[in-house]
Amino acid sequence: MYRQMNWKGFIVIVVLILAIFLPVHFALKGRLNTQEERRSADNARLIQLEDLNQQLQRQLEIVGTSEYIAQSAIQKYNFVRDNDILFVIDNPDALNCYTEDEIRLLVKEMSN
Repeated sequence: MYRQMNWKGFIVIVVLILAIFLPVHFALKGRLNTQEERRSADNARLIQLEDLNQQLQRQLEIVGTSEYIAQSAIQKYNFVRDNDILFVIDNPDALNCYTEDEIRLLVKEMSN
């Protein structure tokens, strides 16, 4: 009534199944790891771009104001306001002998 199992045939079938599915499993696992690494890199890049976007938004809010225009004119184009005192240093190498505190003191004395 009971049939005996053919162990050789069973082992051959199990080996064939493993031979088919193990390479597929490892290939899919490698692809999944690659996609995970790519997603991590993309998330890091997204965070950098969001920070840059926030900085640019802040600059954009400031750009149209009159304070920004005045500050840019003074810094970039050396414009002077009506009541400002202009210091022209003929020999800038002479200032290398002084410390920061001494230069501040000299500028303060010259402005008085």
